[in-house]
Amino acid sequence: MIPDAWTIMQGYPVRAIAGREGSVIVKYKATTEPTLAVFVSLIGSSYDGQRFVSAESVPNESSTWWIVTVRFANEVVSSSTELEDGDPLFTVEDSGMEIPVDLRKQDESAYFSNYKTKWNYHLAGLEGSDTPDWWTDATDTKTDDDSEYRWVKEPDSMPQGWVIVEPKTKRLEAVMVPSPVVVEQAWYRSYRDASAQTGDIFKRQTPEKTFGYDLEWLVVGCTVSPDGRRWLVEKRYQGADEWDSDIYEEAT
Repeated sequence: MIPDAWTIMQGYPVRAIAGREGSVIVKYKATTEPTLAVFVSLIGSSYDGQRFVSAESVPNESSTWWIVTVRFANEVVSSSTELEDGDPLFTVEDSGMEIPVDLRKQDESAYFSNYKTKWNYHLAGLEGSDTPDWWTDATDTKTDDDSEYRWVKEPDSMPQGWVIVEPKTKRLEAVMVPSPVVVEQAWYRSYRDASAQTGDIFKRQTPEKTFGYDLEWLVVGCTVSPDGRRWLVEKRYQGADEWDSDIYEEAT
């Protein structure tokens, strides 16, 4: 049984896809390192109608608590031996990330298509200045007349003798956006075949399953490790609105 002291981590459980069947991945936070006896006690546990398959734990960066990953699956995918060499199993993780609200893309367009400069900038101007027509729809910090108007973050950054003509309309600097990571797992009997899958790290490549995310993808990690009689290859794809093609080449 799952210990009462374990708490499910944000973003879990997640569904994994392998052929026609699936499994459930649940990550827990444990305040003490799980022992062999604890793992043995998990045998017989179930989640959403699927049975316990495997569990592993790793300490967090400060080693003050442990992350325990537990997989539940139907019998048909209850172990890697049920999958043919190279058959992938996919899961997705997404805890989101913060980005500046005025972030620009590679082509200098705004990341958020409806972004307005007035959201997070005050419009400063000479005393007595009226609100200019372009204030409403401006999308960058350029002005028609720098000698009369300027966009400023805070009032203390204004030149002497200037005033706030229009205050910022939103009190925010960053917003949350999706930041999915698709994890692809595949098993190989040959170490040579497994290690041949690691050549795409930091290249642009779209995984076979994207879980509905319409994004660009970058391979940010790939590991090869023994798993019973076979070798497990785990490849991680990070999704983003765009990856700079001048820096990250496309996988062949």
